[in-house]
Amino acid sequence: DAPPGVDAPPGVDAPPGVDLPPGVDVPPGVDVPPGGGGVPPGLGLPPGFELPPGFDLPGIGDGLPRLDADEPGADEPVADEPVADEPGVGLPGIGLPDISLPGLDDLPGLPGPPGADAPDAVDPVVDEPDVDEPDAGEPAPAPGLPGGCENFFTSGFDIGPEKMEPFLTEKSYMTLAQSGTYLGKDAIIEYVGFATKGSPFVDVEKAVQVMPSFTKYGPDPTFEDPTVDFCQIVVALASYTRLSNELSTAGDLTLERGTLLKVFWDPETQIADHIHVYYQEDFLAWFFKALDTTNTAAMICNTMMQQDKAQCIRTAQESQVTDINECIDRFLALPLADGERLYVDGNTKGCRFIHASFADTNELHCPHVGFAKIKDLNGFTKCQDSKGLAPESLFLPEDFLLWDGFKALMGFQAGTSVHVIGINGDICDRGEYLWTMDEEFKAEADKDEDCRPLCEGRFMEQAGVCLPATNLF
Repeated sequence: DAPPGVDAPPGVDAPPGVDLPPGVDVPPGVDVPPGGGGVPPGLGLPPGFELPPGFDLPGIGDGLPRLDADEPGADEPVADEPVADEPGVGLPGIGLPDISLPGLDDLPGLPGPPGADAPDAVDPVVDEPDVDEPDAGEPAPAPGLPGGCENFFTSGFDIGPEKMEPFLTEKSYMTLAQSGTYLGKDAIIEYVGFATKGSPFVDVEKAVQVMPSFTKYGPDPTFEDPTVDFCQIVVALASYTRLSNELSTAGDLTLERGTLLKVFWDPETQIADHIHVYYQEDFLAWFFKALDTTNTAAMICNTMMQQDKAQCIRTAQESQVTDINECIDRFLALPLADGERLYVDGNTKGCRFIHASFADTNELHCPHVGFAKIKDLNGFTKCQDSKGLAPESLFLPEDFLLWDGFKALMGFQAGTSVHVIGINGDICDRGEYLWTMDEEFKAEADKDEDCRPLCEGRFMEQAGVCLPATNLF
């Protein structure tokens, strides 16, 4: 006879006093008594396997047994997860989405465009004979990543300038090969702020797609101690940027550009020990050339000649700057960047663009803007000599394969990481790549032909996207 409350299927007698083991899929019509297992109905997981708190397995439940019609909640729809108003603010300002880790071999990525093949449904797990099962007292191994790296994805890590502070220390550092290394959380937050809408050069900045990928748990050969292991997370993202009308030649454009980062994460402290950043030369050329204006030169000279900051007064004196017009002429005579890799850590306009945006609120940077080789209060000299660090030294070849795949997914032309998708505040219809757009911008996308004539002359049109003409670079 079956125990009370259990209806055995016809012809099947359960031994007296035997409860069905947790997670076993029972035939239709069998009611499992309360307390029969720790796995939610329909998961079909192996006996004794329970999910750790806060984890979810994507795809589980698709194609699996559902609640019987007479069970509680069977007719109740599943509520959609709430969607955040802001996906984060771009690089800077990456808002990593909530990511459920499937395990070691299947890592999260971007959804495909509409019409892409959906993943196959997961078949329910069926008990098979002659299969060794773990002892009842031995817990099954929890899904995760080597070294406990899954806590990066559940930590809420964000490199928006206001949100990243809890994940940094005074020993953390960020390196962009072309502009240098920024040591300590305050310096990192300043640098990240250079390309956000809080910067004097940027009016709009918003991340629209983010793809984080775990690559490995191991040492970083560029780190001072090559024996220390880090969780290495490659993050590719696409952001929309609109530059200042006052300080740039491109304030009428909405630009989409890609950024590659590599986060070296300490899973024990949940701290980003260091971060590497990569911009392709096409974006750097566009960005710094757009800022190369007389108005920008005047802004930088006014910063250097501020009379209410002691470090700026010292900088002007040692640079022999007394007249604003003379200062502007000297500034405009500087190179925009150095070499084909467009280094902006040497004696260039580009380096002074960066540090002038900091000096207005932090006079430590005034010496970096000057023309003379002046040490700051920490004993460092900036914007004088480039280190010429190769961007490839900060990333592995497989990191760039992820980067290339992300750019193709987002619709960038081969070999590029930037294109113009709007002009005069109108966003052009991105054609087959419209799915990649943030909902706010998608709503603005111009479905008629108003955007097209604006591409003529200054832009060429390809695949429904306004692209920069080659002479802009």
